[in-house]
Amino acid sequence: MSIELANGQLGRVNDIGNGYPGLIVVGLTAGIDHPLDAAKLYASVEKVEEVFDFSGKDSLKEAIQNYFLESLGKPVYLMPVAAYAGATPADYKAYFSTKLQAMQNGSSDRVRFVGLVGMILDGNPAISEAMLAGQSAAEELVKDYKPVSIYFSVKYASDLDDLTEATYNRCGALIDDSGVYLGLLMGRLARIPVQRNIGRVKDGSVSVLDAKIGVEPVESSLATVTVVYGKKYICLRTYPGKAGYYFTDDPLAAPATDDYSQISLRRVIDKVIMVAYGVYVEQVNDEILISSDGTIPPAVVKDLQGLIENAINKQMTNNGEISSVSAFIDHQQDVVGTGKLEIAVGIVPVGYTKEIIVKLGFENPNTSK
Repeated sequence: MSIELANGQLGRVNDIGNGYPGLIVVGLTAGIDHPLDAAKLYASVEKVEEVFDFSGKDSLKEAIQNYFLESLGKPVYLMPVAAYAGATPADYKAYFSTKLQAMQNGSSDRVRFVGLVGMILDGNPAISEAMLAGQSAAEELVKDYKPVSIYFSVKYASDLDDLTEATYNRCGALIDDSGVYLGLLMGRLARIPVQRNIGRVKDGSVSVLDAKIGVEPVESSLATVTVVYGKKYICLRTYPGKAGYYFTDDPLAAPATDDYSQISLRRVIDKVIMVAYGVYVEQVNDEILISSDGTIPPAVVKDLQGLIENAINKQMTNNGEISSVSAFIDHQQDVVGTGKLEIAVGIVPVGYTKEIIVKLGFENPNTSK
């Protein structure tokens, strides 16, 4: 007698996860068995320090230490690269394109957010040129289903460009004169789910004992923090009565009207991209039955819609990463003539309590009699 177990009957899908962080460490020399422009996974700061020589590079070391402290030990892909030596926006684009592609190659395309450690953007031309180049390089990777967002350290100045009308919705700018806070940002992203705001107070303060904006302590610079935050920069802040420092919010360099102007929304939609790709790549060059009138039969439509809805529900809705998902296929589209099938997927994100207003007042119980 033999018993055969049927498999593939539960409709399970591979969970693509939230992606890995990547640290491109600018100015770090090659390490032991770790050449320049190669990405490798590290699970502890101790292992990183065994491989690389940080002599005279204290800020790079501190940024990486901050990452592991804030991430609570989450692994990270690290890639040492030579310092940027270009002079034009085109040089920036070539630099970022090469580095991001190398990061994805070394991580088997698993990196979803990258921090540029050791590159502190100083002055408005440098900020805009670097972010434009970073956005362009990231958009090229999306075409190959390798979505990624990029985070820069920026030196504080009173005349920083206003990013509220910028179009860099895959780029974030962190006020970080020393270059070490970027490790905190990347670590926080590594340990929270995709829909979570980095500024969520319930997740606790970040792993630093003091913080500055420019040369001034954050706790005495609330007005400055407010102005910088209004320009769509990420920075640290304090709350009265609470110890420690927190991220103000999770803005990207894009206007509020952009659906992907927040890190959390960008991470959610990037995960949806990868789930959808994983589902529908299996359907490429597959046969689709067509009715005599040239339309797609209702049963086929329902099946194709269900594939993506089920996958996203299992990997995201059930985890509280989105509120709901719905898919729509126009059954009248000409699949026979075009060889294309268009599927509209609608995602309802979670909401965020950006500001809480509590109305207080005295009440006289006698007035209600």
